[in-house]
Amino acid sequence: MTDWPAVLRLLAAVCVCLGWAGCSPLGQNTPDEQKESYFLVGKSRAGNLDYQGAADAFEKALEVNPRNASAHYELGLLYELHLTNYPAAIYHYQRLLKLRPGSDRAEIVRPRITACEQELAKTVSLGPITPAMQRDLERLAEENQRLRQQVDYLSRRLTMLTNVPPGPLGTISVSATTNPPAGRSTALTNRLLLAATDAPAPGAASRTYVVKPHDTLSAIARKHGVKLAALRAANPRLDPRRLRIGESLVVPSPAGP
Repeated sequence: MTDWPAVLRLLAAVCVCLGWAGCSPLGQNTPDEQKESYFLVGKSRAGNLDYQGAADAFEKALEVNPRNASAHYELGLLYELHLTNYPAAIYHYQRLLKLRPGSDRAEIVRPRITACEQELAKTVSLGPITPAMQRDLERLAEENQRLRQQVDYLSRRLTMLTNVPPGPLGTISVSATTNPPAGRSTALTNRLLLAATDAPAPGAASRTYVVKPHDTLSAIARKHGVKLAALRAANPRLDPRRLRIGESLVVPSPAGP
């Protein structure tokens, strides 16, 4: 006569063992998939720095067993770190998560998916540059060049005013400066005032002019009523023989009568 209670106890024990094997890390890692011949070839090629050959071998391992989570993991690393194919890396990482959601590697690949998505976002263009944007860029470039020229011009003028050349102004004796004659004092004051007022104020006196086709430096000077020498002094880096269309010039104020 069959001992049914003993049979039931045996079946229960078998079910428990099968359930433990299916849920354990060993069951999830499936060591056999890492012994597959193409997988081993891929590991060998990766060790020899043949990354594309390794990827080809791991892809063949997936053709043999599409559920080979280890091959998906290796392909994800190869595409992310060595072959710079972030969409492919994300795909294989996600396949690993689907096949082994509770494995240790799942915790590794989740932040790597985020990193791949960030790298992929860097390659996306924000859109074409419109004509209006191009004009703004050109305007900003011209403004930047004009400001640089003004800074250079004002720096040169400041150097000229602070470094008084030797002569009647630079070789005055101590006794003359402490108690100068009335006539010499007046002449000295007038010369200093003339030198100080020779430089135009950067805001109101100076202007800018954008070079147009067929412009010459002398024509620009005549148009604005300034001397050619003054226009050259206001633009010390300018080559009069090579005016560029769209180039900004600093135009000093016209000389007084």
